[in-house]
Amino acid sequence: MREDKKGRVLVVDDNPKNIQVIANLLNDNDYLVEVALGGLEALKWCKNESFDLVILDIMMPEVDGFEACRRIREIPSYDIVSIIFLSAKNDVESVATGLKIGGQDYVSKPFDSIELLARVATHIELKKNREILLKNNDILNETVHKKTQELKVLNQKLVNISFIKNKFIEFIGDNISKPIEDIHKILNRIKSLAESQKLYNSIQQLDIPLERINYLTQLTNEISQLNKDEKIQISKVSLNGLVDHIIINKEKLFENKSIELIVKLSNQIDVLINNKIVFDSISGILEALIDILEYKTGVRITSFQSGNVVELKIEASFNNNKEHNESLCLFVSYNELVMEHMNGKFEINSNGTEMSELKWIFSV
Repeated sequence: MREDKKGRVLVVDDNPKNIQVIANLLNDNDYLVEVALGGLEALKWCKNESFDLVILDIMMPEVDGFEACRRIREIPSYDIVSIIFLSAKNDVESVATGLKIGGQDYVSKPFDSIELLARVATHIELKKNREILLKNNDILNETVHKKTQELKVLNQKLVNISFIKNKFIEFIGDNISKPIEDIHKILNRIKSLAESQKLYNSIQQLDIPLERINYLTQLTNEISQLNKDEKIQISKVSLNGLVDHIIINKEKLFENKSIELIVKLSNQIDVLINNKIVFDSISGILEALIDILEYKTGVRITSFQSGNVVELKIEASFNNNKEHNESLCLFVSYNELVMEHMNGKFEINSNGTEMSELKWIFSV
């Protein structure tokens, strides 16, 4: 189609005089016009050529306008091309049938030239807008597909990194325990042979970092176990007993900072957990919390039961902007992972820069 033309129109009518009138009108208004003297000829045009609009008479021999419209609509490239029925049949039933089978508009003969030109311009503009939308949609789909493929590649890289990380953690956990155990044996042997108390005390100071390394090794093994989605053994455990054990284990840390500890637990409650993993996870986050607390501050530990749900809370106030909160953040992530495997939940309630509450939600 020439660029100076407004659009290409196929005019279909079995009356040559009607075709001449319509074709002259459209040509005079800068439209490129092709004509067909019946439905069959119109179908041949549409199968081999593209148009921006079809103007279709209804009462024609062999193939009438309604049947021609149905067959044109079966041609994939014509699903966005408007069809205007132009006919002397202007009864309600004919108009309804034309619109139902795929026509977009209906103009009665004799027609008004200004009205017909307005409708032709409107439908050609609609067709061009549909083409723009389809083109933009294709571009969008291509972009989405491209981005999806990029995300798949990145996701696979993350999966590979996660696999390597988990294997590395597993390797550390499996290979560091034995050397630590051997070092403990050697130190105990040296202690037994120490000739002076001073030497004995010096050697004994190595127990603390070794115990810390041993604890971190246990955490590494537990993280590896959780990441591999291995079945975790769960049983009923006394929550009060678990908390008491943790407090006793961290008693020295509380004393070193003169922290006031308030413990108010509900009556004896049993929860479904893995005792060792939960003990290590809560102990770790409590130790990290104590590490960033100011001297002579307070920590409140409470619990209560509501139906089949048990909540354990540790409340404390501290500055949540300290750089050494990294350890706390790591244990927060670890507790979330642990509680997910315990069919429970771990939450943090923060008040501005003052974190006020750590909460574990258990199933009974």
